[in-house]
Amino acid sequence: MESSGSAGGGQENPGSILAKIRDIEPYVRENSPFQYDELFLRTLKKRDDLIQNPIIIEVLHDLHKIAFQSQERSDFRKHNVQVGDNPCMDHELVPGAINALVKKIGEALEKAETKESFTKKAIIFHLDFLNVHPYSDANGRSSRLLLNLFFLNRYWLHLLAIYSRLFLDVYKSAFN
Repeated sequence: MESSGSAGGGQENPGSILAKIRDIEPYVRENSPFQYDELFLRTLKKRDDLIQNPIIIEVLHDLHKIAFQSQERSDFRKHNVQVGDNPCMDHELVPGAINALVKKIGEALEKAETKESFTKKAIIFHLDFLNVHPYSDANGRSSRLLLNLFFLNRYWLHLLAIYSRLFLDVYKSAFN
C-alpha cells in the first residue's frame, strides 16, 4: 500500500487511494476493537474536505471535533491544564504556539525528500503538538488523526502510524 521513492514522487492517484479507502473500511470495522479506528474512518470520509485546505487552525478544530465526538465547534482550551503531574503550556500561549507549529510543519513536510524523512518530521510534529496540548481533552486522538491526514495528503495509506516501528524509534529518541 505504501509508495516508495521521494515524498513528492511515486504517489498514487486520488482515484486509486479512494478505492483503497473504500476497501479498507470494512476490514477496519471488522478487525479492530479500538475506538480510534472508528475515528480514523470518520476522518477518511472527511478527507476530501480537509485536504482542500492547507493544515490550518480550522482543520485542527475539525479533527478535534471528530476525535472528541462532538457536534459543537472545537476551540483551544481557555484554562491551564496538566498531564499527570506535569503542567502544560499556559493557555494564553497556545494559539501562538500552534500557529508557529503549523507554519513550521508545513514548511518541513514540503521539503521532505523521502518517505522516511517525511515520516520523521510528521512524528516530531505529533510530539510537539502533544507538548503544546492545545485542547482540554482528546489531544492524542486529534494528533493521531492529523498524523494520518499528513500521510493521506501524500496519498499514502499509513493506517495507525503510531504503531509503526519508525514511530516508536523516533519517539524514543526524542526522549534520549
